[in-house]
Amino acid sequence: MNILYETERLKLENEFEATFLTEKSTGKTLMEDDFIGDPSCGLIDKNNKWAIVAGEHFISFPSSCLGEYIGVPAPNTA
Repeated sequence: MNILYETERLKLENEFEATFLTEKSTGKTLMEDDFIGDPSCGLIDKNNKWAIVAGEHFISFPSSCLGEYIGVPAPNTA
């Protein structure tokens, strides 16, 4: 498996198109998702409260964290 990002408590990794966020101490899978092609990058919050993964789409854990942490409007492309 390819490690995208890890902290002392969590690990974000992928094997080909499958992506997993796991709790290191228990091995419990907290998030699992499939991409078309490998994901490009991932990030885990320093307090282990959220994680994001990007590739051909974007996912977050927990899924509700987007509204809380990403309050920046999209750039005007018109």
